[in-house]
Amino acid sequence: MQNEYEVFEKELEYRPEDAGYDSAKIPAIDSHLADLIKQNKLVAAGYLISRNEKVIACRSMGKIRPSSSDKAFLPDSIRRIASTTKIITAAAIMQLVERGKIWVNQPVSEIINEFGNPMHNKITIFHL
Repeated sequence: MQNEYEVFEKELEYRPEDAGYDSAKIPAIDSHLADLIKQNKLVAAGYLISRNEKVIACRSMGKIRPSSSDKAFLPDSIRRIASTTKIITAAAIMQLVERGKIWVNQPVSEIINEFGNPMHNKITIFHL
């Protein structure tokens, strides 16, 4: 069984220096995340760093679940991300607003036909 604070790293094509990144910062990230796991603030942590279109770090640590007998959380482990998708969606929507493709007060029914009914036709992008 792996130590829950062991860092697992996916083999990559590029080194941090290949993308102009200071490789000394990566152990600092690992240390910070391991401390959060030791303090029971996280069960597991994983991250990917990409710069100049080059993936330079893909690492993880901890367990899939809180039980000490569970499998290690690997860079390729699948976990539910739940509500974190809301943040990603909101950022993508605001990029479309910035580009003038949509606007926040636009009725959703102009984009999604199923919203074109009396119950939903007043819902705007802002509401979502």
